[in-house]
Amino acid sequence: MESLGSPPADPVSYEGVWRFTAPAVDVSVPQARHAVRDLIGRQGVPIEDDILQGLLLIVSELVTNAVKHAALLSPE
Repeated sequence: MESLGSPPADPVSYEGVWRFTAPAVDVSVPQARHAVRDLIGRQGVPIEDDILQGLLLIVSELVTNAVKHAALLSPE
């Protein structure tokens, strides 16, 4: 199992709050996945590839549901 690269020499401090805001459109799903992957990489989180892929799948499902239900409530 691979990990997402080696952690940086001095990981960036993390205050425990991270926010991703996107419109209720389909392209927000891959944007959210990439944003989470980038955050994990920047923080130097030692994570095995299969765990990362599972996490990204969960992110995809959550954002897909949010987009779907937000779109139902949007006036457009």
